[in-house]
Amino acid sequence: MENFELKRILLSAVIPLLLVLAIVIIFFLQQFQFIEGYRWGIYPRVESGLIGVLLAPLVHSDWSHLVSNIVTFFFLATAVFYFYRDLGLVVLLICWVSGGFLTWLFARESFHIGASGVVYGLASFLFFSGIVRQNIQLLAVSLIVVVQYGGLVWGILPTFKEFSFESHLFGGSVGFVLAIVLQNKGPQLPVNVWNRDYPEDDNSEFYEDESEISNDQVPESKD
Repeated sequence: MENFELKRILLSAVIPLLLVLAIVIIFFLQQFQFIEGYRWGIYPRVESGLIGVLLAPLVHSDWSHLVSNIVTFFFLATAVFYFYRDLGLVVLLICWVSGGFLTWLFARESFHIGASGVVYGLASFLFFSGIVRQNIQLLAVSLIVVVQYGGLVWGILPTFKEFSFESHLFGGSVGFVLAIVLQNKGPQLPVNVWNRDYPEDDNSEFYEDESEISNDQVPESKD
């Protein structure tokens, strides 16, 4: 059983780890000026800025931006793949692309880079999905997300101009919508045995009322 769980965790971490490695490699290429990272960003409502819908999450401005995003992304993405299995890839891709496209449509005219929009999408999905599914295990994940990443909620407010609050807001919104739309797919609330419908059986040992009990089964009262 332990080997199975370990294998499941490792498999869940494969895609997130590959993406983290890609992000780190691209960051070093930026540092050595092999690429101009900002050109990979989302520039709203400009055709050339559409490339950022796919590439912007791979680009980061500095070390603190990089580390904070990849650590959080790796944990949340692995959790999505672990608990939602095949559905995990769908959630990741939709958060990645849809959040970026909404940023391109509605955000300020500036280059928007970084994986934080995807991070907000995954965190939002995990939190709201656990609630709408009413699954104890997934609710525990929701609680962990709140405890560890509750501060993310401030990132959707236009507090600091250097932060892309738009990508945070749209990423979180996409995660919420996915939690609602996909609530009937993936892990579900277990059905209690007393809520199940059992077929009637003529040989059943249970009786619907006392009238079905034969007289010889009713003990005589004694004076």
